[in-house]
Amino acid sequence: MDEVQKQAIERVRGLAAMVDAGNFDEIVTRPNGVHEGYVVVGGERRAVFSTGPEAFFDPEAVLEVHDRGDGPAARPGQLTQLRNLRYPGPMPRTEEGATRLLEFWQTYYVNVVRNHLSPTQGQLQALANFGYDGPTPATRDEAKRLLAAIQAERRKAKAA
Repeated sequence: MDEVQKQAIERVRGLAAMVDAGNFDEIVTRPNGVHEGYVVVGGERRAVFSTGPEAFFDPEAVLEVHDRGDGPAARPGQLTQLRNLRYPGPMPRTEEGATRLLEFWQTYYVNVVRNHLSPTQGQLQALANFGYDGPTPATRDEAKRLLAAIQAERRKAKAA
């Protein structure tokens, strides 16, 4: 079994663990390897994330599921952890909501964002090789566009 296959199996295990932990009501793996997560909110099935070419994440839906009810307020350390993990959504109000959201986001971040959406090491190295010193691109697509723009500028400069 090669490394890519091992990573795919670990990713599916991680996503399945998220269903077992109650983070999602369902996770679907399409034949093309795209993973989609769903929650049921108010009787309605809502897509929360997809790892496909049109990858997305809906933090509001996740928060609706994980931050219900009253209870002690979220601890500042929990909110800091979410920010450190680049959580893009609104912050949870309750400690229980923050705990569940942290569990979800840590798994999601590792299994989806880092493995599917974040720029590859090769893209980051290519940017460094071109002398790029701007902000780190947030997604693979952003890195791809940035590399294309840099290469186009270099070609234009060479042609001039």
